[in-house]
Parts: sequence; C-alpha cells; structure tokens
Amino acid sequence: MDFQRAVSAEITVADAPTAADLAAAAAEGYRTVLDLRAPEEPLPAPDRLAPADEARLAAELGLHYENVPVRLEQVDDALVRRVGERLAAVEKPVLVHCAHGRRAGAMVLMHLAVERGLTAPQCLGLAKAMGYDCESQPQLARLVAQYVERHSPAYQR
Repeated sequence: MDFQRAVSAEITVADAPTAADLAAAAAEGYRTVLDLRAPEEPLPAPDRLAPADEARLAAELGLHYENVPVRLEQVDDALVRRVGERLAAVEKPVLVHCAHGRRAGAMVLMHLAVERGLTAPQCLGLAKAMGYDCESQPQLARLVAQYVERHSPAYQR
C-alpha cells in the first residue's frame, strides 16, 4: 500500500491493496478488511485488487472481508452510521481502505469524532496529523466537519 495510517491500535486506513499487501496484513495480525470501494470503481493501479478478487484472497488468507460501497456524492448520515456500525462490529484489528485512502480516512474520522466527542476542528486537526491534506480536498473536509457538527457529543447541549 502506498498510503497507510494507523488511526488507533485497532483501525488502520489505507489505499487499495495489492495481493502482497493483503498477505502482509494477514501476517501482521489484521483480522478484518473493510473495503469502501464501489465494485464498479476503476482500479487506481493495475496491481491493485478489484473487490471480488480481494474478497477471494482475503478468505484464503483467513481474513474477514466486507465491502460497504462509499461514493462521495452519495454520502449521507445513514451511510456514515452504517460504516461506523461495521467498524464497531467487526473483529479487530481492521484495515479500512478505498482506492486512495481519502474516503476511508474521512469515514473513520467521522466515526471516531462522534465516538470520542471531538469537535470539527479537532477532527480535521487529527486528519492533518495523519497526513491528510484537507486544503486540497475541501469538499471532503466540509463533509467531515458538517457531519461532526451535527452528531458529535461536543455539540450536544
């Protein structure tokens, strides 16, 4: 994987894996792979696994594989909650990925911000500390901030 960031001891965010990346994840003790790509998404590089191939290889490696398609233009509160529910339910550690790691990072950070009671600036600060360039992804940063402002306990009165 070209992009890989540990968000916590139990959750790592990454870009789409190769077969070797998936084998390394299994060897490192990951138990679950949560793929947020849509099945019809083009591969970011020829050596990256398509969702169906990834599911087959994950099973061979003893990894639990789930696919929850996240299309940026279709992200709503229900989809963020669904990803959060899957994150909470799956066996850890979990590798969460999309094509380049941006959607996966956003979905995980929204979930963690609500779980930890972070404010939107704290959540975006955590994203920046993880290596995300929020300024170059204003639509994604806005989506994260707005979700956190609506749902984080930090804003509940």
